[in-house]
Amino acid sequence: MTDGARWYVVHTQPQNEARAEAHLRRQGFTTYLPRYLRSRRHARKTETVARPLFPRYVFVAVDVA
Repeated sequence: MTDGARWYVVHTQPQNEARAEAHLRRQGFTTYLPRYLRSRRHARKTETVARPLFPRYVFVAVDVA
């Protein structure tokens, strides 16, 4: 990332934050998607999943120059 880059927020479709981040990274952008771990229980099984801290949002660094 260069010094002239500024951070912007990208609004995504519901539950597609990871897909949007992958597409932006593939295009060469620097992205930030903060996540937290959450326990989910279903059918007597407990699993830990990573959920986005800010649902429907991804941060992107863009150099407008």
